[in-house]
Amino acid sequence: LLVSFWRDWLTLIPAGLASIRDRSLAGDPDRKMAWLLVVATIPAVLIGPVLNDTIENAVREPAPVALMLCVGAAILWLAERWGSKLREMNSLTFVGAFGIGVAQVLALVPGISRSGVSIAAGLFQGLNREAAARFSFLMATPVVAGAGVFEALKLVKSTDVKPDTHLIVIGFVAAAISGLLAIRFMLAFLRRQSVYSFVVYRVLLAAAVFVVLLSPHGA
Repeated sequence: LLVSFWRDWLTLIPAGLASIRDRSLAGDPDRKMAWLLVVATIPAVLIGPVLNDTIENAVREPAPVALMLCVGAAILWLAERWGSKLREMNSLTFVGAFGIGVAQVLALVPGISRSGVSIAAGLFQGLNREAAARFSFLMATPVVAGAGVFEALKLVKSTDVKPDTHLIVIGFVAAAISGLLAIRFMLAFLRRQSVYSFVVYRVLLAAAVFVVLLSPHGA
């Protein structure tokens, strides 16, 4: 996320600090965007640490996850169908940004994609596909960083599990590379295509899970 959007953050962070210093947005779209991202992050900061483990433990079986894949597909389908896709990212209101942040919290439920549900929330508000995706990824940066620190502290404090440093580094690098490629692909894809491909993918994956569960050998 930081590699993909470093230019954005080099603009947004000073703009946000300037707005604090001046106590004014001064009609500056960068200052407004910095605070839109702060507002969008609030729901995850308030709810994530409290409900993360509870939700994960309650909805970890394959069948509920497959069901949530279908729910996520339905949300994306409706967003693509109903959203006007005419607005740019800077047209977001603070209420709209908070709404996207609330949608992001739904991703605590396994099977609900964080990027998928937050992009859908942007589409519902009339953002074009690329603007919805860009805001979703920018909003993800502090949330993913915070979640990473939260889980890392739990791992370090755990008496049952001792982290294997070189495996963590390998996993980190692999995740960073695949994440960078995924972000670039997603932004380029959504400039030209609808989200219907992801709707089909989620339904097919859910169907495959149910087929395995219903097979004689089960999962």
